[in-house]
Amino acid sequence: MKKGLAILTGVVFGLVLFTGGAMAYDYGANFGRNITISDEDYRGSGWYSNREDQEVEPGDTDNQDWDLEAMFLGDNTLTMVMGYDFMDGQDADGWIDGDFESGDIYFDTTGSVHRGTADAEFGTDANTPGIDLGSKNGNKTEQYNWGYDLVFDIDFDSFELVDGEDNEYTFDYDIVELLYDEDGNALSSNTSGWFRMNDESGAWRYDSGGNVLGSGTGSYLVGLDNGLDGEGITGGSHNAVSVNLASAELEDLLDPTTFVSHFTMQCGNDNLMGDPVPEPSTIILLGLGILGLVGFRKKFIK
Repeated sequence: MKKGLAILTGVVFGLVLFTGGAMAYDYGANFGRNITISDEDYRGSGWYSNREDQEVEPGDTDNQDWDLEAMFLGDNTLTMVMGYDFMDGQDADGWIDGDFESGDIYFDTTGSVHRGTADAEFGTDANTPGIDLGSKNGNKTEQYNWGYDLVFDIDFDSFELVDGEDNEYTFDYDIVELLYDEDGNALSSNTSGWFRMNDESGAWRYDSGGNVLGSGTGSYLVGLDNGLDGEGITGGSHNAVSVNLASAELEDLLDPTTFVSHFTMQCGNDNLMGDPVPEPSTIILLGLGILGLVGFRKKFIK
């Protein structure tokens, strides 16, 4: 009887794989569980609707080069998948000299969006809550933390191609604790995105005033293809950025199962968020699914 259940499970799993495309990149198998949550900055339809894959912030350039698509969590490693070029940035099209560059990776370590305890600031407001950045575009540095407690401060001069590889790089980053006073006011400074209409994209890069706890080494893969159906990874070529959440420096500061993660690029054209705590509806559906399998097994045995 157990053999019959195993065969049925195998058939269902095989159908999922077949439907997703056997030759597609299996992001879930390589990077873990998809923990992407809505950045809550959307309106209308198409590239500005409520999803992360094939979505940028309203009013911005709508193509794969600006698309931040998903965050995955597996084996205490956070991986961000994007069409955007994390290492070299993207052409600024006359706004600035050079490129709109990547930002740092931020964490709200004290709560979860799905538990209603997060401090991280994101959403559909025209301006950043709690601070006035004025009306003129530009990257503005303020003594403000956007509700985050920790940042991986990326050294963008440290990228090196891995020996023997043609699509994998390593890079270095500092692990920095963002500080607050006893009243909750930020003591650290961070820099905003470029466009005021996208201030809700949050902090772009760490500036100063934090406590450097240590350092780490990340991985950057380029030229990946689409993912399996259901993973929300479409649009052609993708890149993947991975960092370790289980270092000794983070042991008492970051619980790898409860946090809110955040990344945006210099312009703020897209905003990627993650939260490993499942939504209540997901937990309910998972529970019902397990009960259904138990009931099926009992009926099958009879």
